[in-house]
Amino acid sequence: MRLSVEERWSTLAEAAARDLREHPEWPTTLYRELATLADGEERRVVIATDSGKAVGLMAFQRERGGLNWTPVTQWVIPDFVGLGEPAIQEEMLRRLPFRSKIAWWRASAPVPEVGGRIWHVDTESTYGTLLSADFEAHWKSTDCARTIRRAERRSGALPLTINAPGAAEWVIRNCERKWRADASAELPRTQHRLLAARHLEQLGKFFTLTLSSDGDLAAGQNILLHRRELVCIDTYRAPQFDHLGVGNALLARVYRWGREQGYTAIDIGGGFSYKDDWSPPRGTKSYVQISPLLDRVRARYGGRVLSACRALVRRARTLMSTRSEKLSG
Repeated sequence: MRLSVEERWSTLAEAAARDLREHPEWPTTLYRELATLADGEERRVVIATDSGKAVGLMAFQRERGGLNWTPVTQWVIPDFVGLGEPAIQEEMLRRLPFRSKIAWWRASAPVPEVGGRIWHVDTESTYGTLLSADFEAHWKSTDCARTIRRAERRSGALPLTINAPGAAEWVIRNCERKWRADASAELPRTQHRLLAARHLEQLGKFFTLTLSSDGDLAAGQNILLHRRELVCIDTYRAPQFDHLGVGNALLARVYRWGREQGYTAIDIGGGFSYKDDWSPPRGTKSYVQISPLLDRVRARYGGRVLSACRALVRRARTLMSTRSEKLSG
C-alpha cells in the first residue's frame, strides 16, 4: 500500500471518494463538504492506493495553535475517520506521516493498539442507557431524581420545541464560545458542526430540543441519530435562566422524548462526573495519538535527546577532523 499526501481536496481525492464504498451511516457528500470547507485552513488529504487503485482516503486539518492534525470529522460525526475498509484505515494511521490526535468515538472498529506510528492511546468511559430500561430508577439511586423534580417545578411550564428555526446554530455557537480557550478566535470546527447540522437535519439524523421563555431560547441540546441511538453533542443553557434549572429539566425531557419516539438508547458522552448520576457507564471513547519517530522523541523528551544526538555528531566530526590533520601532518 502506498500513501500520498495532498494539501487540499484534489481531483485525485475526488476520484478516490467516488471509487470507495460509502460509509453505512454518513454520506460521502457530507464528508466531501467537510473536507473542502474553509479552503484557507491548513489541510492534508491522505490517499492510500494499492496497485494504482484507491483503497483509503482521510482528510485532516491542523489544530489552531497546535502541532496535531485532526480528522475533519472529529467530534462532528461519530465512527468516521475516513473512507476505506477498517483494516486499511488502521494501516493508514500506523503509517501516517504527520503528528495527529484522533478521537475514536462510537467506532464500529476496535481501538487500534499501540504500534507503528501509533504511540499512545487514552481511553475513558462514556455514559448512556437503553431507553427501554427504567432509567428513572437510576436517577433515584443517584439522587438525580430530586434534582430533576426541583428543576421541573421551576421550569415545567416552559415549552419544549423540536428543531426550532435557528436553534441548532444558537446551541453550537454559544457552546463553542463558552468553552473556547481563546476568546478572540472561533474554532474552525464550529463551521464543520454548523455544516453537519444543516446537512443531517434534512436527513432526519439531527435534532435540536429547546426550552424557551417568552420567545427567548433558555436551553438547548443538539442530538445526532446514530444506529437508532440518540447521541448528545452540543448543549447550552443561557445563564439568565440557570435559576430555573433549565439544563436538568431539558436533559430529562430528552430521555423521555427519545423513549416516546422509539429510539433504542441514549449516549450522553463522558468527561464530566455528573454524567454518572444520569446513566451508568455504557461505552468508551479514546484518543489515538500518532507521531513519526522524531516527533515522538521530541514530545516525550523535549529537545534534550535531539540536542545530545547533534552534539555527538559534532564531536565525532571534530575528532575525525583532528585525526585527519594529525595523519596528514
